[in-house]
Amino acid sequence: MKKVIALGVSGLLMLGAASQAAAYFEEGNLIMSVYDQANVVEHGIDLGLNLFTDDLSQQNVTLASGVDLTGLDTNKYTSGMGVFGDVSDEVNWYHEGYFATADPDSATINSGFTSAQTFDNSDQSIRYDYDYYDLDGDGYSIIASDGPRSYDTAMNFTSNGGYAGMNNGGHEIELGDLETLGYVDMYLYHYTTDENYYIVQVGDTYEAVIRLTADGDVILNPNAVPVPGAVWLLGSGLVGLAGIRRRKNS
Repeated sequence: MKKVIALGVSGLLMLGAASQAAAYFEEGNLIMSVYDQANVVEHGIDLGLNLFTDDLSQQNVTLASGVDLTGLDTNKYTSGMGVFGDVSDEVNWYHEGYFATADPDSATINSGFTSAQTFDNSDQSIRYDYDYYDLDGDGYSIIASDGPRSYDTAMNFTSNGGYAGMNNGGHEIELGDLETLGYVDMYLYHYTTDENYYIVQVGDTYEAVIRLTADGDVILNPNAVPVPGAVWLLGSGLVGLAGIRRRKNS
């Protein structure tokens, strides 16, 4: 897979020096996991976005391209997807992180300190395995979905899309929409630690949209909804019929 970090509205501009220079699967990098229990496989992708330094409000940024999900079973009961990243300061008992769900309205963030600590530990375990099995050094790793450090094991043990207990609302991202809509949207929520060491959501809505297209592109805050090919064909057919009708009327 060839990694691309570019601003779609301004040509091939780098998202940030930190994203390009840093190694893949480091702490603070935004990670995407796609798992398929039927084939016991999990894909881990470093999206090249550093949550410590990079701006999540940028529009239409291509984070990655060429994500190859060929052959994955998209059954919603045996497959799913997660996007996550941890930026905690463990030394000072300060937990902060991000996770994505399919729900654009809200995330039910667990206020318990223990869940945030578990999320942090799970994030570290997953990144460790993804980095170890990233044999080409390109930020793309394939591991067994039932392994002890897989996303499906480390983040889904409470519930699918539970992110090690940090997200009580569920709404795990499903892969089926890739076939029907041509893309899947993921809504990235942000949590932090308050002065009483409770875990609270930052803001009252999601901080960014991450889109995976059927072509394997991952886009930050897309500013247009792609139209599936079948709809384009239908639209062009209707335009053609309208042209024939106009010619007959004239």
